[in-house]
Amino acid sequence: MAPTNLSALNVGGVPIFGGSKELVAYRKVYFVSKHTGGSDGNSGLSVDQAFKTVQKALDTVSDEDTIIVLRGSYDEQLTTGQFPGRQSVLDKAVAGRGRWCQLIGASQGQWAFDAPQLYNEAGSTATLIVRAPGWRISGFRLVGDTGSPIIVRLQFNQAGSTADTNWAPGTTIDNCVFYGAVANCDGLDFEGAPPDVRILDNIFELFPSTGTCILSSSSGVAQANRCTISGNQFIDNVNSIDMNPRGFNASNIINNYIMNGHVNTLVVGFDNTGGNDCLVAGNYLGGDTADSYGDAHYVAGTGDHWIGNATSDSAATNTTGPWTHGDPAT
Repeated sequence: MAPTNLSALNVGGVPIFGGSKELVAYRKVYFVSKHTGGSDGNSGLSVDQAFKTVQKALDTVSDEDTIIVLRGSYDEQLTTGQFPGRQSVLDKAVAGRGRWCQLIGASQGQWAFDAPQLYNEAGSTATLIVRAPGWRISGFRLVGDTGSPIIVRLQFNQAGSTADTNWAPGTTIDNCVFYGAVANCDGLDFEGAPPDVRILDNIFELFPSTGTCILSSSSGVAQANRCTISGNQFIDNVNSIDMNPRGFNASNIINNYIMNGHVNTLVVGFDNTGGNDCLVAGNYLGGDTADSYGDAHYVAGTGDHWIGNATSDSAATNTTGPWTHGDPAT
């Protein structure tokens, strides 16, 4: 393939890119640019030969490939390929059906204002639908729009890892900004409750009463298992994490910051109804009233462990001063 035309340290032929997103590209690297030189007729294998649309890159990648999207606003309805099956040899994967790929926004740093923007004005489902396992999405501004009732949807239609199905366990989403200032738009949907998902160091902001930052719209499998929701900021939203009635199972919800808003008043901070055996620790659990930990802002699942969270509700059951040492009493 053509040499990667981007500043990087090469170790053993592997390009390693610095910055907050800590990108290591093990196999082919494709570039997308809607500005000068971008064309879906290009090879995509350098900045000078970049594709013009993100979907072209998604239709091209094979296992462990990387897509780097350069600055700009991309109005597309995006879908990864379906799970191709359990091939034992990476090179047998079909183009456009990549597993364990990376979709990376090129920007100046974490949550940068110049981050590439993904949105969808004319569609009717989601801006980005992930249908294969192990994808990483990092470094984007992900924006709700009139054609996107969901910004990102992770699909898990069955538990048997059957070929040619929507099967996206092991997704990682990090260092993105989910911007929800539009009616009837949700942020991140665990459709079918995919397991082993990591949601790390993102910002969710300005989701109004008709939208939720993180939810599970349906599940024919069970709860989302062994997930980690960590280091995220929930700013000025009505509903932050509302997994009711499915909930998380055996997951860690740790070190997040859930704040009451300036424009929006918090109604749901974290509702784990239907879930069980989760650790909820080290979070800041904000609210609009002095009794926010003791009402429907926060609801535990069966067998959860809520400990060491900060709350302004110092009079609530299972709190000592600002700290929680038990489940919220609702």
